[in-house]
Amino acid sequence: MMKVRAYMHKDPKTVTRDLTLREAASLFISENVEGLPVVEDGTVVGLVTRRDLLKLFIPDYMDLIQDVSFLEDFGVLEPEAFFGMEGRLLLIEDVMRGDVPEISPDSSLLKAAVIMEKNNEDLLVVTDESGVLGVLTRADVCRAFFGAKK
Repeated sequence: MMKVRAYMHKDPKTVTRDLTLREAASLFISENVEGLPVVEDGTVVGLVTRRDLLKLFIPDYMDLIQDVSFLEDFGVLEPEAFFGMEGRLLLIEDVMRGDVPEISPDSSLLKAAVIMEKNNEDLLVVTDESGVLGVLTRADVCRAFFGAKK
């Protein structure tokens, strides 16, 4: 059986609630990760993903708009302006999700794939009683299923 343990990214970068959004964005870029588990006293308390960061720039009402061809720029929400001021004010705890998609390292990759697909998750945090062991992304699952090397 193909197990999560064999395909996960071990010892992932984690963050704390009090990290600024600007610092988190820098980590996403420098570490090239899909998500950062938020850890407190060795326990996973949240998760922030690239998708969560991108949502900050997209107003909620955009879900109601079918044709977005009129969109050209961010206007007042220009990323430079946002990360200049807001990026230093907002903390991870302001944008993190509390519902962390977790999986055991001994679970099958098929189970991981089903959880990701059913819940529209890009990654799962791999945990056991000792805490965070790794993360498993959709790309990791595809590599395993289709035989590609990391």
